[in-house]
Amino acid sequence: MYALIRRSRDRGLAQEFHDRLRGRVRQKMGRDPMPADKAFSALSDFPGRHSRAG
Repeated sequence: MYALIRRSRDRGLAQEFHDRLRGRVRQKMGRDPMPADKAFSALSDFPGRHSRAG
C-alpha cells in the first residue's frame, strides 16, 4: 500500500487531482477554471517565450 501512495505522490497525481477539482469548483462558481497566478505561471513556462528585461 505504501508503495502505491509513494508512486502516486512521485507522479504528482494528488496535485493533478486537486487542480482539476479546483477548476471544476471555480467553473460552477462562474469563474475562470485557472486562477490568475497559475495562468501567469503557465505562460512563463511556455516554450519559446523569453522574458523581456527592462
